[in-house]
Amino acid sequence: YVVQDKYEPINNQTEWDKNNMRDINSDDKLLIDSKQTAKSNLPYFISEFQKKSNTDFFTKIKLTENGKTEHIWIEILSLDNDKSIGLLSNVPKYFKNLKYLDTVTFDINKSEDLMITRNDSIVFGGFLKTELEKK
Repeated sequence: YVVQDKYEPINNQTEWDKNNMRDINSDDKLLIDSKQTAKSNLPYFISEFQKKSNTDFFTKIKLTENGKTEHIWIEILSLDNDKSIGLLSNVPKYFKNLKYLDTVTFDINKSEDLMITRNDSIVFGGFLKTELEKK
């Protein structure tokens, strides 16, 4: 996959964006459905990333540290299957060794949600957020 030319995090995130956390059970139907939607839309998402357009790309990934699990947004810098690279886009709640904007390696194929933004507006994805807002 192509590496994005820009390596700076979006700088217009508010404190709410960085600290936006929700407690959701892993067997919640909305979470399961959003994961499936992300999986089925991954080829389109990767295709859009490769175009290097004036957009920002995010994925939600399950990370575990010391027995604690968080599902956290990552701003994507490069895509290469299980060697994809990005920046943590939320402040971790439980992790002691990871912090906001740390660089992490992840597997894009394990995405739980996808999001493309332009000028601080979601233009694609945010599947779980959309479902939660319908409640």
